Amino acid sequence: MTRLASLIRRLRRSEEGSVVIEGVIMMPIIAWCFVACYSFFDAFHARSNNIRAAFTISDTLTRETNYVTPGYMDGLLALQRFLMIGSDNARLRVTVFHYDGDGEELMLNWSQGIGGYAAMTEAELRGMEAQIPTLASGDSAILVETQSDYEVPFKVGLEDETFHEFVVARPRFSGQLCWNPVDGGGSATAVC
Repeated sequence: MTRLASLIRRLRRSEEGSVVIEGVIMMPIIAWCFVACYSFFDAFHARSNNIRAAFTISDTLTRETNYVTPGYMDGLLALQRFLMIGSDNARLRVTVFHYDGDGEELMLNWSQGIGGYAAMTEAELRGMEAQIPTLASGDSAILVETQSDYEVPFKVGLEDETFHEFVVARPRFSGQLCWNPVDGGGSATAVC
């Protein structure tokens, strides 16, 4: 019995190997912290790229004086995918609307989606009215929506998510932005 007690006392006083034991205990925690930091940074990076793409496309459209055509929309989608660093699942919708003559109700001029995004309906536009800034009666505005699916690289507190951003801006150099379903078409096929 005394031999067992002396072994226990000697083990309690011994400090050899404690660094190895601490390392074995702490290594999984440190590895988890690195993986979590990478995942959170990657998620914020993907979301900020989606926001940046929405604002860039919106700014491009506010300066446009020609018709927006299917070819132009393809170019905007390519720009969005480029800004989102090769995201193949990017979707884009451009909607032009105005307030009616009384300034009371939103009216849809036109809407086009690309990359699997459907065109906006009047009901959807009215459902977003609380999020859209107030405009003067008769003013038109451009609503740009971007969507992208994000898959987390490591499941450490984050889940896969769809990022959805929208930006409302007024045309800068013309009173309105018009859609033309025909590339190179004229005013006969335009929707304003």
